[in-house]
Amino acid sequence: MTELSTNLLERFVAADNKADVLKEVTPHSPVYRFIELMIALNDPARDPAGLEKEVRDFQTTRAKPEQREAVKLRLLLNQISAARNRPEEVKRLAGELNNFYLHYNFDAVNPFQTEFRNDLHNVEGGTPTATLSEQELKDITLEAALEKAYREISLSHLKPEYLEYVDLTRLDFQKKL
Repeated sequence: MTELSTNLLERFVAADNKADVLKEVTPHSPVYRFIELMIALNDPARDPAGLEKEVRDFQTTRAKPEQREAVKLRLLLNQISAARNRPEEVKRLAGELNNFYLHYNFDAVNPFQTEFRNDLHNVEGGTPTATLSEQELKDITLEAALEKAYREISLSHLKPEYLEYVDLTRLDFQKKL
């Protein structure tokens, strides 16, 4: 924000007469044109349709992209306000607003239209069984993990949530050396 300083923007927003702030900017510069267009776009007496050509011309200037986007957005919002009695036009303009700025997507999948698969019906006897053996089930318990840590004198294989249960007095690091 070199040319269009925060101080200038604050004065522009707070000013009762916006044209006075315009006098402080270099005439015909992109900043001057930006402020001039924002004044015109915020004037309720101006017809948004009449400003379209000016906004299109501004889009081709050396103005910063955020200034060009602000002017384009302001014009679009003015057009939506002006078309409030024409529902089809408002719908079209709201679609433009969504596509260019909001990016809302209403293409959610209806959960009632999806097919659910229940694998329980494919199991013989109707009841699923565990795929782990009794020994494998014992090996994944906290006690088994701690015993392995004490036996191998290593904590590297332990899950982080098991570390608080480790009895450090049972670890004999001298054996490992």
